[in-house]
Amino acid sequence: MHRAILKAVQDLAANFTDEVAAQINGILHDIQTGESTKPNLQEQLEQTQQEFDRLLEMSLDFDEVTPFLDDRLKKLNSKIKRLKKAIKDSAAQQEKAGQPEMLLPAKELQIQEYDDALTAKIVEKIIVKSRSEIKIRFVGDYKRTAVLR
Repeated sequence: MHRAILKAVQDLAANFTDEVAAQINGILHDIQTGESTKPNLQEQLEQTQQEFDRLLEMSLDFDEVTPFLDDRLKKLNSKIKRLKKAIKDSAAQQEKAGQPEMLLPAKELQIQEYDDALTAKIVEKIIVKSRSEIKIRFVGDYKRTAVLR
């Protein structure tokens, strides 16, 4: 089955348009840089910061020592530091990987061997039609039929 998927990807690559190349390059860029995780990290940071601020206000309202809140604030502060570092590292990695020489032009985007990670990113669905035939739907609604041997 891997050979059939690889052949379908190669057939798609042989008939590349600039749009397909841009989509594949976007996927490769996301794989290299982890770009798709940056918005998620930013959202986590905002939520954690809001929770920290809310608990800090609560702790200031109490006249007595609140070990539970103090402990929770320490944990949230640590999490905020980790998220900020992860966002900074992600941004540095994106800047490094975003250089034009890392992107592949359509005519050079040739896939020579099967790769699970890339396949998972570019294949939306595989339909087994029979024992010897599968249909593959790629991102961007490109479709190929492959023969199993």
